[in-house]
Amino acid sequence: MLFLRTDNFNSDNMKKWFWAGAAVAVLVIAVVVAVNIEYEKPVSQEKLPAAAQSFLEQYYPGGNIALVMKSLDDMKVTYETIYTDGVRVEFDRRGEWKKVGSGLSPVPQDLIPPQITAYLSANFPAIDVVKIERDRKEWEVKLSNRMELTFDSRTFALTDVDD
Repeated sequence: MLFLRTDNFNSDNMKKWFWAGAAVAVLVIAVVVAVNIEYEKPVSQEKLPAAAQSFLEQYYPGGNIALVMKSLDDMKVTYETIYTDGVRVEFDRRGEWKKVGSGLSPVPQDLIPPQITAYLSANFPAIDVVKIERDRKEWEVKLSNRMELTFDSRTFALTDVDD
């Protein structure tokens, strides 16, 4: 015969388990909501990280900034600076550039790695890079002839061409 001990199932223990479960559920919901929060708001140029401000002073001195946007997406903060002539520069939270270009004017030559410059000189002479984007895995360049080339970030081997 099976005997159940009822002294462990008193009302106080049940209340403690209920509140512990409720607290865990609230915590899980809060984490899910926090991960899915997105926002975008304009900020002043002074709110950019110091590295981003230095970048803009070096590559776009005297440029007329129309808007600086701060965004939070997938728990990552980014800044996008938009100039009146159409140039856009995107930075990560530390102020490192991620994306530069306008689609009209060439990006600064110093931003293009030498391996990519050599490939472009050999295969696309006299065609400008009008947009460049980088992340941990790859570099993507958009050319003035509308072609987009993707390079591996470690070997700089061409991995994709989109025309």
